Amino acid sequence: MSARNPRGEMPFLDHLEELRWRILWSLLAVAIGTVVGLALCYRFNVLGLLVAPVRWGSSDPDLRLVFLSPTAPFFITLKLALVVGFLLASPIVFYQAWAFLAPALEPHEKKAIVPALYFGLVLFACGVAVANLGAMVVVRGPGSFTGVRVGLSTAKGLAQAAGVAVIGVSRLQVLAQKAGSRAAVLDAGRGEIYLGLAGDEAGEALMKPGEVRERVDEREIACCEQKTAEVLTGARMVGAPTAEDEVRYAQGRILGRDFDDLAGMDAHYLRRSEAEIVAERRAAGKAG
Repeated sequence: MSARNPRGEMPFLDHLEELRWRILWSLLAVAIGTVVGLALCYRFNVLGLLVAPVRWGSSDPDLRLVFLSPTAPFFITLKLALVVGFLLASPIVFYQAWAFLAPALEPHEKKAIVPALYFGLVLFACGVAVANLGAMVVVRGPGSFTGVRVGLSTAKGLAQAAGVAVIGVSRLQVLAQKAGSRAAVLDAGRGEIYLGLAGDEAGEALMKPGEVRERVDEREIACCEQKTAEVLTGARMVGAPTAEDEVRYAQGRILGRDFDDLAGMDAHYLRRSEAEIVAERRAAGKAG
């Protein structure tokens, strides 16, 4: 192979020679990875791990794969070993590809490509994580319009793309269960409070502090915000609900496979948006 000039340029045939060796090293890495992958597939029953979510989804622990030919079991395992082998060999394959392309790139091009590669790996890992979810729990409200809308839309989009079931929960109910209290409250702004009685999501309402005191003894109320605690001084202060608390609250529905319909699931605002109030005022003004 001839020496490169100061700019890293090579004759065409030398490029082909280097490309040939890069491909051979990559294929060798994939072949070794496939052998290791085949051993891992048999050692850890990887195929069984992949079938497990299907068994869980069908509620049939005895569900078995159906093979349509005598060679199907072997070729399925071989294909799985190839996938595992490529994943194991991917660092070497990516290095060989980068080593071949990098000399032709300008410094500013390298600075743009390298972060994009790392970002792509992060997105790939996120995609794998979402695809392995059995169900997704999302808070439908009450809360800020923007926060609830963005969170709910993101969850529904991910669920539809990955084929994952979704359960929507009320933040008030999660807070009440976490605190073990009869009721829970959240700050609604404008001097108002969201109130929810444990186990009665349909009865959650937007109230003034005085109305809350008339309905529930303050000592039976849980809150997680300092502003609310200053208004309802008898309420018990607890930590804000976490994702773990939400999953624990929805555990019964997950085990019972009581999932929400994505098309019908909507936000749980408890109050109208400012746009709706303004539109109503304008309509009333025109009617008057």
